Amino acid sequence: MNRICAARALTPRDLPDTTTIRAVLLDTADQLAATEPDARITPAIRIAELQAAAHNRYGAGPTGTRALAAAYPAAPPVHPGETRGHYAGRLRTSVQDVRS
Repeated sequence: MNRICAARALTPRDLPDTTTIRAVLLDTADQLAATEPDARITPAIRIAELQAAAHNRYGAGPTGTRALAAAYPAAPPVHPGETRGHYAGRLRTSVQDVRS
């Protein structure tokens, strides 16, 4: 449970590299699914927030796109021709819409 709380408190400055980001994402999603079965949307929202944080840290250019591609290989582009950086930006908007 402490790890879940620690993962929820991450900010873009706290995300050192894509390996750590991926490990936190997988661990957090698995633990949330196991410990909070009623909060089915929570892992998806948290993953979206971490993706947006990674995008903000690494930027929207080639470096940011490569970092996101390495951390989230399963995240498809939203539309043909869009990069994973665009995908993270759209996810951030979706998270804000869900919360409001």
